[in-house]
Amino acid sequence: MNVSRIDDFSRRLRDPNRIANRRWALWLGVWLLASCQTGCQIVTGVMLIFQGRPELKSDFERQTRKSLMEKDRQVLILCTASESVAREFSAVDLDLNAAISRRLKNENVRLVDPHVAAKWIESHGGEVEDLTEIATELKADYVVQIRLDEFSYSNPNSPGMYQGTTQAKIQVFEFSPAEGDSKTTTARRIYSTPFTLKYPERQPVPADRESATVFRKRFTSQVSDGIAKLFYDHRPDEDFTSLR
Repeated sequence: MNVSRIDDFSRRLRDPNRIANRRWALWLGVWLLASCQTGCQIVTGVMLIFQGRPELKSDFERQTRKSLMEKDRQVLILCTASESVAREFSAVDLDLNAAISRRLKNENVRLVDPHVAAKWIESHGGEVEDLTEIATELKADYVVQIRLDEFSYSNPNSPGMYQGTTQAKIQVFEFSPAEGDSKTTTARRIYSTPFTLKYPERQPVPADRESATVFRKRFTSQVSDGIAKLFYDHRPDEDFTSLR
């Protein structure tokens, strides 16, 4: 037997690069076998590791083909509450307005300053009777109008438990100069959707676990977060709202 051939073969077996390549091939074979057995689950898992979860287009953009993040476009948020809601929760509309504005600002939406809007409304009797007037004076290209029809976190059927429920109507109006007359502004409703949310979805929270103030704050945060997500892209696991 040729001794030099035996030594050469032995060296090739001990070569670190060849050993690493064989190990890689072995792992690849195991992965392919597992893929055949579990379908797309492993492939999906690998894609999520490297690419992250895909984002859903916002409901607003899906319906209108527009975006509140458009350059040089300014957005005014107006949140109002029905008489019954305002009677029980006097500042809930202000709280929601501020929270939704913060979330949209974090998503690079250019907003009319909420304090400026509040001063304008106060100087006009505390109500907005003409959207075109406020949009024109505050230079808003879009007005997001949120009408809160229901907001509660106590249930007569479950005394001593907290479970928030809310219903609202959200509309967006677009304002632009009238054709042939730059001094006149025209308004067009481009988006309308109801919004409902129950929180927590299944089990109410016992009142002895946390105070009403803490639960209300947490529930208000969930509502504002859900409404804001109508206007920016987000991951599917973040979409907990109910649209009907």
